[in-house]
Amino acid sequence: MILRLLTALLLPLLASLLHAAPPIPITRDISALFLTSTEPPPLFYMNASGKPAPFAVGMQGRGPVNRVPVGETLRLMREVKDPATGATTYPPVLDLPLSARQTPALLVFFHGPNGAITHRLIEDDPSVHPANSVRFLNLSAHEVACKVDSDTLVLQPSDGRTVRVANPSAFVYVYGARQPDGSIFKFPPNRLKFPRDDMRLLVLFSTLPDQVEGGFGEGPRQILIVRDARIFDRVKTDEPTRPQLTRL
Repeated sequence: MILRLLTALLLPLLASLLHAAPPIPITRDISALFLTSTEPPPLFYMNASGKPAPFAVGMQGRGPVNRVPVGETLRLMREVKDPATGATTYPPVLDLPLSARQTPALLVFFHGPNGAITHRLIEDDPSVHPANSVRFLNLSAHEVACKVDSDTLVLQPSDGRTVRVANPSAFVYVYGARQPDGSIFKFPPNRLKFPRDDMRLLVLFSTLPDQVEGGFGEGPRQILIVRDARIFDRVKTDEPTRPQLTRL
């Protein structure tokens, strides 16, 4: 009698365990942007369901978040359709190593030293880049100098710094790059402010060599064009838990 009772109780429990939903994969928020003048080609990635999904990329600004499963590699693919059979395949075009962290990341495509499009994956941890701060990243192969109010920073290639702003509602920002002749070309000062108290600013520097005609019969000379991409975004915070009312 007891054995039958235990069997009757355990069978439904065993059935529910067998039909339990699979665990939800852990994902990582990865956004991407192009700092180039050309449109990015359509890219795809494997989503949490193991299916190809469009990989969103922004032009000159942070694109929508891609929720990528946590793993050792971010694989980006292109979509290829066979005109004869109509079959669709997704050959890989880029494999990026990922750290074990689950914090947000930013994938940037920009012009490298030779003018070709290259990329860099940037850790985007809010604890390193908090609200009311400016994070500078030099993506170029040249020295870039910048100044925020009274703080002067000289960034070597691939260097980065984060500066807290004393007055988020009004601060002055200037930048420039050392030219091939040794001089530093400074752009006009920019007066900036944070639109909200929970916002931060990411500044990405890239450089592109170019030639201009010199004056007084000097012939063409090489100059260094500096581009700065300014990206304001809100720092995500955990929403406070609202107290729930219970009936007595």
